[in-house]
Amino acid sequence: MKIKALVWMGIKTDTFQEMEHFMQDVMGLRQVHHAQDFAVFQLPNKDKVEIFGPQGPNQHFAPDSIVCGFLVEDIHQARQELVRAGIELVGPLHEDKINGNAWQHFRGPDGNLYELTFNPE
Repeated sequence: MKIKALVWMGIKTDTFQEMEHFMQDVMGLRQVHHAQDFAVFQLPNKDKVEIFGPQGPNQHFAPDSIVCGFLVEDIHQARQELVRAGIELVGPLHEDKINGNAWQHFRGPDGNLYELTFNPE
């Protein structure tokens, strides 16, 4: 598996509005998407921070948790390496046919949720 970067962070929180305000007004991140209990912020280098409130998507995230996304060169190969290593995959491989992005959640040996992510750019 070839990890290229750490490019995504998801934050599951019961304090959605406060975190949204913090990311935008204190940290100065640019908000690129907003929905009920879900917000996406983009850093200048295109990395993303997503905030998930109690009713937001990704309900398999543990309450008050942070998930990091590792950018991989080949998500299908990386996914198979996780399987061969006995790592638990969480949910299916998600592939966006329009822009080519893909992601796969998995549970690390520490019990925490992580993500493999692929970006064709």
